[in-house]
Amino acid sequence: MSYGPSKACRTFVMLLLCFASSCGGSKESGDGGVVITPNIDGGCPDNHLLCGEFCVECPTQSGANAFSCSDDGRCVITGCSNGYAFCDNACCAFLENKEKAADTNGLDTWPAQASVDLVVDPDDVPHVIFTKEKGAALSHVYKPADWDIVTAVGTDSLVSHVVSRADSQGRIHVAYLAGGEIKYALRDSDGNWNGPELVATSNGGPGLDFAGDDTPRIAYYDPANGGEGHSLRFASNTGGSWSSSKITEGLLSQAGAFVAMRWQRGDSKGHIVYFDYTRGNKHQGELKYIMRNGDSWEAPETIVSWEDGVSAADISFDLFLDSEKKLHLIYSDVFAKHVGHVIKAENDASWSYLVIAENSHIDPEVRPFIVVDNAGIAYALYRTPYATGTTQFGVLDLGGVWGTQPLVSSSTVAAAALALDQAGAPHVAYIDINTDSLRYAY
Repeated sequence: MSYGPSKACRTFVMLLLCFASSCGGSKESGDGGVVITPNIDGGCPDNHLLCGEFCVECPTQSGANAFSCSDDGRCVITGCSNGYAFCDNACCAFLENKEKAADTNGLDTWPAQASVDLVVDPDDVPHVIFTKEKGAALSHVYKPADWDIVTAVGTDSLVSHVVSRADSQGRIHVAYLAGGEIKYALRDSDGNWNGPELVATSNGGPGLDFAGDDTPRIAYYDPANGGEGHSLRFASNTGGSWSSSKITEGLLSQAGAFVAMRWQRGDSKGHIVYFDYTRGNKHQGELKYIMRNGDSWEAPETIVSWEDGVSAADISFDLFLDSEKKLHLIYSDVFAKHVGHVIKAENDASWSYLVIAENSHIDPEVRPFIVVDNAGIAYALYRTPYATGTTQFGVLDLGGVWGTQPLVSSSTVAAAALALDQAGAPHVAYIDINTDSLRYAY
């Protein structure tokens, strides 16, 4: 015979005690995060790990499948699922899944005839804007469940330097160069393409982004600046037509150059990188950076310079602004024979330089791309060596070390693009002339 309280009574007393004390409560951890006291049975909620006497929230990152407690009481990643590599307490994705997205027809890698860009919308649907065949208009392919193709931008031919962005409503904005003109097209919320609209005349590719809201802004070269050399201009459409203002002038750029632009959402600061010749010697080139702070543009600064024989066709680059407002520039340098990565934090006075890869024949034909996830891991896409090499996928781990692996081990990639989904995992679209197809890797 038992004279103690029943199990139900003991449980009721424990619940009362928990109500009066800290069972299931929370407190601030030493690093500012929130930790939770365990449940009555000693368990923790989802995405938490029992470290000592508290349930500690674990990092949320694509590919992470194992966690442990660090010496200072944090939950850290210790393992990654297939397709990811463990790199300095994080999981770096390597693109194992490849599939056909669309047919192409008769494209070649030299001279470059193909353009492609990739964007993943807020619903994690990938959209690819690409050249389907030589001289044809751009096409749009996307994958809500299976791949579906529509014509994106009317009848413009000989399109180059395509750039696309998805806004907060999931609409797809596209800018490109065709026949000496910058054009803009929009896929609206109903899935219908509008445009293309004429933005300006130019002989170089545009930069596209949103300046603080979902209104698109386009940066481009203006070759008709009263005989004073090219100017760099900034265009917007807020009243039904495109208008522009001058950013800087006196440029000595040439046909084929393009602009890269990034803007922090909800911020007044915009960032542009562009190619320019050094005045007085048209064989000396520079990659320059200029920032818009509020309503005005600051003085441009030189990031990389070349002494002799450089042309716009020799240099290709991409710009990314990460969640910490740190700028990342990737460029293919045929003279120094490397793919470079240049970094600048928001309040830094100077740029930091890294080398992603070195090769005797760096290939500028396939434009490089760089993206950075919210954990600070950078991903790069580029091709090396020139004409006969592989398209490479690189990962910069949190220890600051670049590692690379082939994405496609042949010279048959005519164009490629790189983007992140909402969880921070990388996706790649590329045109493979060997199989006459647009391929998608994730």
